[in-house]
Amino acid sequence: MINSSFWIGVAVLSLLFSAIASFFSAALYDKEAAIGLLVGAIWAILNAYLLFSVLINFMENSSWRRFALLAIKFPILYFSGYFLLKTFSPLFLLAGFSLVLIVIVICGLATIFSLFTTPKSNDEM
Repeated sequence: MINSSFWIGVAVLSLLFSAIASFFSAALYDKEAAIGLLVGAIWAILNAYLLFSVLINFMENSSWRRFALLAIKFPILYFSGYFLLKTFSPLFLLAGFSLVLIVIVICGLATIFSLFTTPKSNDEM
């Protein structure tokens, strides 16, 4: 199961990369493009967190928490996503969404490679 430190690292790296990318998009395009990229990344982080929270609660079989997460995720998060698509440029929102997915893949690969490259102690041999 994925631990919470993985998701904290993904969120922090995604926000860092999206802040850097939004700085460059503000310099190259305009302020609205930079805000759209940053808001798209924040929306994607919330979406991924709530998705995996719902999946974990389905496996743990806690019905009240599952209902609360579903009540937050589907109507509220997706309605706000529709509002964001009407407010900001879809191109920069999609760039923010994609940036989070790229960070998830990079962090996952780093986790897998760290499992194979950590030296084994004498107890494990």
